[in-house]
Amino acid sequence: CNVSESPAAVCIVSDVEAAVSFGSKKMIQFVSMMSNGELLPTRILKMDHECWGLAIAVDKMYITDGGGGNLYVYGLNGKVIRRMSQDESGEKIFSWANHLTVSNNGKIYVADMLNGLIALDIKGEVLWKYPGGSDLIGAFGVCVDGCGNVFVCGIRSENVLELGDDGERLGEVVSAKIHGISGHPICVLFDTNNCRLIVTCSRNDEIVIFGV
Repeated sequence: CNVSESPAAVCIVSDVEAAVSFGSKKMIQFVSMMSNGELLPTRILKMDHECWGLAIAVDKMYITDGGGGNLYVYGLNGKVIRRMSQDESGEKIFSWANHLTVSNNGKIYVADMLNGLIALDIKGEVLWKYPGGSDLIGAFGVCVDGCGNVFVCGIRSENVLELGDDGERLGEVVSAKIHGISGHPICVLFDTNNCRLIVTCSRNDEIVIFGV
């Protein structure tokens, strides 16, 4: 499926529809799968902010705006529901919010370039942060496995970490150096059907699959 711009993130809307964000182009493109398997770009939502991370859950669309430091919640019709940017003390939550995901129990996980991995509840209250250190530099991609565990990749530390539902570090599951990956891990997805971790990297066109 050809799109007019370079995509930043993609997520599933339904069995026959996906949504794609386009970063500084400030838009979300919906793509439908036709009966013959062809992917067809359909409607576009124009936003007044950048659109980087993208997740859809329970008919709501969650969008991060990168360096703007905001997480927006929209209806699928494009109407804004909520904006999350500050904690209860008034401090900024995000520095540069990259990819995000929403778990089955409604927790929101945001990979932040400088602040590591941030977990929030559905109202936007911060549950915990995993700032990392040398083991997580430049948090970028994030996903969940459906069993309470979270995977986050560091584009500069060149790895993928596994954390528990409470933010406890469970271990490093992917290392570019150890596993011989070319490029920097930038996006991660957990295949629940086959218990596999799928990783893509910048600077190459490879998809690397790991058994977990």
